[in-house]
Amino acid sequence: MTTNDNPIEALRAVHEAATPGPWRHARHGSHEVEAEPNVLVADCGAIGRAAEDARAIAVTHNVMPELLAVVEAMRAIRDGDWWEVRHKDVQRGANALDALYAKIREVLR
Repeated sequence: MTTNDNPIEALRAVHEAATPGPWRHARHGSHEVEAEPNVLVADCGAIGRAAEDARAIAVTHNVMPELLAVVEAMRAIRDGDWWEVRHKDVQRGANALDALYAKIREVLR
């Protein structure tokens, strides 16, 4: 599959091929990303904003499933009959968005 076929499924495949999470910024000030328990998955080097890059990588990996769920819910609404947007699709989208917000709050603690 290429990103031109279905970019969301291509992104999902990249995420699912990665080391299972949750991932975490190795330690304060570190430039490493670890999967638990203590599996190094990325080293952002020691220059520039390496610690911030490591945190961004870990946070993004950890919220990806919830983000993809929001995208899928929105796609269902977009691809549905505009005159008869089904309540379940709208509710699914709202629930997915709530789950994404909760996950972002969790990983940013």
